[in-house]
Amino acid sequence: TTAPAAVVAFSVPLPCAHSTHSHPSSRKPFLDPYPDFHHRLLEPILGEEIKNLTRDLLASDLTPEQQEARIQQTAEVLERRRQELSHLEQHSTRFIGHDEFFSDEIERVLRKKRYISGEELQTLIRHFFAKHFPACVLEQKDPDCELVISSELERFVVEHLDADDPQLFSFCRRCGRGAIPVTFDSERADRERDLDFITSYHPLIRAIVRYYESCPEELHPVARVKLEGQIGQTVGQFIAVPAGDYFYFIYRLDIEGVRHDRMLHSTFINATTGSVIDDESAETLLTAMSVEGATLDATPAYPAERIDEIQQLADQLFGEYLESRRRELSKRNDAVVNVQLLSLDQSAAARITRREEQLRAAREKNARPQFIRMLDGTLRRLKMDYEQRRAAIEKGRKLELTFERVAAGLLCIG
Repeated sequence: TTAPAAVVAFSVPLPCAHSTHSHPSSRKPFLDPYPDFHHRLLEPILGEEIKNLTRDLLASDLTPEQQEARIQQTAEVLERRRQELSHLEQHSTRFIGHDEFFSDEIERVLRKKRYISGEELQTLIRHFFAKHFPACVLEQKDPDCELVISSELERFVVEHLDADDPQLFSFCRRCGRGAIPVTFDSERADRERDLDFITSYHPLIRAIVRYYESCPEELHPVARVKLEGQIGQTVGQFIAVPAGDYFYFIYRLDIEGVRHDRMLHSTFINATTGSVIDDESAETLLTAMSVEGATLDATPAYPAERIDEIQQLADQLFGEYLESRRRELSKRNDAVVNVQLLSLDQSAAARITRREEQLRAAREKNARPQFIRMLDGTLRRLKMDYEQRRAAIEKGRKLELTFERVAAGLLCIG
């Protein structure tokens, strides 16, 4: 048995890490196409409260004190319900208008296998167990696996996660049952509810990631890796990579715009010919290195000048990729911002117009000053909220890309 290669233990959150079997065409659209849907939820509530308040104020059996109390009660109800929905608003705007963007990204993820696979998670767990918890075992039990967790590992997970973590209690409860049947396949997990589905969001995986974040000296930014054979499998097809030595370079790209994203980009260059592996094959090789790679015992000697040439070529190629990606992302980012602004403008205009009509009608009917002040305050708050939300959306138009070379090394195929 060959020793596992010392490959970088990536802790980069990749898209679709927990939904590798879904396809863009099967995804449901978002529930609401507007970036202010919590206001649309509030509209029926507000309209009903104003209707009831108007009816009560016009009733002849209410004293001025009772009318004042009724107005105050309505104002408190509306404010409380507005606050209850404000949290939902804060987390909803970032998703709206992203349907097409998400579909394209999911298609890219599936095509290039740019997600954390079950095989990679198994490799991470087994490597971590072998080094830190040898008494723990991840054993294959076709078609699933069985996870044996010691009390020491359970304490490790508890120590590295927040006490109020929603998945922690369930994990500890399962640990008390002895061996845990687990799966890394979403379809199996959906059919067999007794299986513990392990993804990159599982408590065990997150605890391991946090450990490596606090102990970066255990990671290996440079490695020498060997792969047996020359065939790699990607989504829906096989690729053939010629045997030989390849220098690889892995870059982390952070994207900050209307939404934040982070991805890895890998480049493989033949050490002898200088030929470059295409992007899709590079994605497959990166996965194969993590899952099937073994440590290369004898490192071939290459002149420093040759290594410098290849590194400069890799940086140049990544620069070209970065510019291409920047142009593509900039167009999509602007499109998402424009959709959000259009939606916000239309819905805000409708709400403000309705409030202005209510205020005008109240003044024409000589409603009580307290009632008019409440409507006027609601209108001012709507306009101020609209300006603030519009400014926040416009802020997302600025696109920033930052990158870093996070790993490099030599890959020997064949």
